[in-house]
Amino acid sequence: MDAFRKIEVAADALQSELNVTGQLGLGTDPTRNNAFRLDSSANTYRVGVQFDGPLNRLNERNVYRATQIAYQQASRNYVAGKDTIANEVRSSLRQIELRRLNFQITRQQLVAATRQVDQAQINIRRAIESNTNLTRDLLQSLQGLLIAKNNLIFNWIDYKIAKIRLFTVLELLYLDDNGSWINEDFSLKQLQEM
Repeated sequence: MDAFRKIEVAADALQSELNVTGQLGLGTDPTRNNAFRLDSSANTYRVGVQFDGPLNRLNERNVYRATQIAYQQASRNYVAGKDTIANEVRSSLRQIELRRLNFQITRQQLVAATRQVDQAQINIRRAIESNTNLTRDLLQSLQGLLIAKNNLIFNWIDYKIAKIRLFTVLELLYLDDNGSWINEDFSLKQLQEM
């Protein structure tokens, strides 16, 4: 808006100017020695007209064109800024959806790893003779369970970070005096309704 106002000011400077001037000189009677004795025959009157046409406005035209260019640049910067914010929001939403899906996958992996541990423990209890393969299977399933738990925690933290970034981009991240996130329970559907 400021750039647009500058265009209006520069356009106003391109208009023609017509100035009417007037001057009155009060005179005193030269035969008398009194400075406050005015004589109308000694007064001088001047009236003038000054016209400045639009033909000799090279500097004003240059300023006008420069303000038009500045306005177009400001307009493009504004649109680019809006596009950047929209892209950031879309990217954040995609990242949140990806993190949510990754979390669901790792949760299923945790369930599968837990079942493998349970099965390995059952197999060891049912074994009649000592079998090193069953022990190895139990150790591998326990290692897989630990990896699945770590992945689940990592994906949960990753999801929270993506959600915080989205709220930061939207300028909706509200913190209390202790620095705790107040509106953490806001769902993405509630954000879309705002």
